[in-house]
Amino acid sequence: MFLRIDRLLRFGLLFLLWIGSSRQQEEDIPHNEVKNWALKFGVDLWEFGKQVTKMSEIQRKYHEVEANVIKRDGLVLVREMAMEVKNMMDFKMNAVMVPETYLKFKLVGIVSGLCRIVSNRVQSNDKNEANESHTLL
Repeated sequence: MFLRIDRLLRFGLLFLLWIGSSRQQEEDIPHNEVKNWALKFGVDLWEFGKQVTKMSEIQRKYHEVEANVIKRDGLVLVREMAMEVKNMMDFKMNAVMVPETYLKFKLVGIVSGLCRIVSNRVQSNDKNEANESHTLL
């Protein structure tokens, strides 16, 4: 029972709103007034866009530099850009990988250098011991 009354109230409220909106639609807005609103809105939107994008400044600089627009094939342009991105990524990968390889070779060089130093000291110690043993005899 409660649900039916609730539905009835909702329906009645929607019906009253519909009647009210239909009365508002009966009031006719003059065509010229709507046209003026649209024109004013369009002009305001255009001026706002000019301010935000700094269109006049860009045009002035374009004419100062005497820049030219060159027509290019879009597919060729995309391929060139893809090649540049690939080269950049290869460069970055090599920049990361080369130090690692460099460190490996550097560590091998350090270890071999240490081995050389140790072996030289061992050899010099052996020679010194041999010389000392000859002098004792």
